[in-house]
Amino acid sequence: MSPTRFWVCLLFFVFLTHLHEPGPFTGWAKERKQTESPAESIKKSPTFHQRVEGFPLALSSGEMEALLDDLPYASSVLNRYKIHTLTVVRDGDLYTADDQKGVKGTFSLLAREGAFREYQGAGTIENSLVGRISAEVVASIRYTPVEAYLIRNDLEFWVLVNNSFIDFLCRLFNPMLKGVLKSNVENLVLMVQQLAIAVRSSGDDVLAP
Repeated sequence: MSPTRFWVCLLFFVFLTHLHEPGPFTGWAKERKQTESPAESIKKSPTFHQRVEGFPLALSSGEMEALLDDLPYASSVLNRYKIHTLTVVRDGDLYTADDQKGVKGTFSLLAREGAFREYQGAGTIENSLVGRISAEVVASIRYTPVEAYLIRNDLEFWVLVNNSFIDFLCRLFNPMLKGVLKSNVENLVLMVQQLAIAVRSSGDDVLAP
């Protein structure tokens, strides 16, 4: 059997046995241990893992803290200055996010310790090729003051795709997807930097009650 035919047969087998499997699926990861939290399980075997270290923001540590503690307000700034169409709504401890372009999800705060925040959520994205894709996400950010209005930030996130076939393909072609992932992360960082610049240049007092 030729190598090409082997891979085609393998992918077809995975497609048949996993694409329509019932019930929740935890991706490529092994079955979760009872002592393992959902966030730990996602981190242990994510479909994608990305980390960006030290990117600057023109904010004070107090402003950054206020924005992280009021994500609906932060999303309103993104819309007000036409940076992004993301909308975040809070209902108790649960946040709902919608970028009006096919990406939707809910998330909650897992940890808040000084300049560190960690969130866990689940979302979907509408794709013209494969339809709706769902995933679980854990994201963390840590900021460090440098000057009065300058902080450096470490951003890290783990994504677990909830479809075994798509998860398999993502892992199989991960080396080829790295460029796309890097571009998406860079766009995210740029969006946050534009938000900080908008706050700084507009004179918005994010610390006001």
